[in-house]
Amino acid sequence: MIVNHQHKFIFLKVSKTGGSSVEAFLRRFCVPGDIVTWLDDDEEQAIRGTGACLPMGFAKPAAGVPPLARLLMAFNHRKTLRRHGLSPHAGAARVKRYVGDRVWGDYEKFCVVRNPLDRSVSQFFWTAANRGWEDAATHFHVRFDEFLQSNDFRRLNEKGRDVYAIDGRVVANRVLRFETLEQDLGRTMRDLGIDTPLELTRFKSTQRPKGDFAAMLNDRQRQVIRDTFAFDIEHFGYVV
Repeated sequence: MIVNHQHKFIFLKVSKTGGSSVEAFLRRFCVPGDIVTWLDDDEEQAIRGTGACLPMGFAKPAAGVPPLARLLMAFNHRKTLRRHGLSPHAGAARVKRYVGDRVWGDYEKFCVVRNPLDRSVSQFFWTAANRGWEDAATHFHVRFDEFLQSNDFRRLNEKGRDVYAIDGRVVANRVLRFETLEQDLGRTMRDLGIDTPLELTRFKSTQRPKGDFAAMLNDRQRQVIRDTFAFDIEHFGYVV
């Protein structure tokens, strides 16, 4: 998640949409005083030396934050930052409160969305890697059913709809699509006055085996995804 004051934009980071790649690229145009949330440790390591700035500006305590929490925020304690500051997938309502009405109203706000089927499968293989499900591909349907009951699946909405919408209304001025990301991001950069070659670093590409796993989902699994992501399907026209 990024707030860039020079070019007056706010990047709202939806999970599993290539957001880390976009953020790593956008960091090259940030300077002290901007807000840049953290990437995973391996991602931070991968972009060192590319001209991307370090994380900064996300730990400003709001009014009423307890003293201990303020101290933890000063030391970048991530659990506390997620509760009281800004996290990488901070929701639009929290970002608006954090930056204030003037910045929120004046700046271009954009995000990336993705077909809920593909996004769910991407999250599934991230979950599988973290839980040690070595049979995630060979026993795909069984493991995917287990994933559909998990908090990782339920939190996809929080790291999606809540990132770009407030009270059921999409507040991002621009919605880029994962399926046409380079074209959409390139157009956005030109409109913001940033004329530079688009170079996106690819992250986590080894976590997902080759194959069209979204096409392998059965009707029941697809229906769970339809019900869960009805908002995304309605607003962005994805076919699930």
